[in-house]
Amino acid sequence: MWIILAKNVSGSCKVGFAVALEVGVGNVCGNVSAWVFRGANSPTYAEGYKTIAGMALAAIVLVLLYTGALLEIKVSQRWFN
Repeated sequence: MWIILAKNVSGSCKVGFAVALEVGVGNVCGNVSAWVFRGANSPTYAEGYKTIAGMALAAIVLVLLYTGALLEIKVSQRWFN
């Protein structure tokens, strides 16, 4: 995934920042997983999986809202130009 991110930005500073951002987000996700997948909930880890599923659902909703907003902007620009 780092290759995809690094190839979609231009300039060495932007590439460095993008890779650092991705590594930072990965580290935060590692810390979150340590908090939600506790040993007390083993062997099923139901609370952890529910939390991760909720976060994935929130991400999907945000992507759909962002895509809808971009499409709305594109349609309105075409309509008024």
